[in-house]
Amino acid sequence: MASQQYQTRRATVDDLEGLRRLWRVEHLPVLELEKRFTEFQVSLAPDGQLIGALALEVNGRQGRLHSEAFSDFGLVNTLRPLLWERIQSVSRNRGLTRLWTLETTPFWREQGFEAVSAEVLEKLPAAFGN
Repeated sequence: MASQQYQTRRATVDDLEGLRRLWRVEHLPVLELEKRFTEFQVSLAPDGQLIGALALEVNGRQGRLHSEAFSDFGLVNTLRPLLWERIQSVSRNRGLTRLWTLETTPFWREQGFEAVSAEVLEKLPAAFGN
């Protein structure tokens, strides 16, 4: 299925049940994340089913990618770039100057994410945790 058949957008309250399903599959903290559902960008199948999600937490001019989840691991290589494109657009629109993530898959390294020095780590907003 071509990537053009998938839609990405910001999560709405109507997506909560689908998000909960994804979070459970990924063993993510459902109760914590449902309070923050507006941080999520979602991917939808042509039939409208929610099949992927990635969150962007914003603190000042910095953002943190977190809680990546997919309903079908076979779609990861198709959906992850679409979600990343959406996150980049949101980041530009919000004027973010730095993005952080603990995601370690090769895709994220290919996008320029790398381990940081202790000096750079000092710039991590306290709200993002350790």
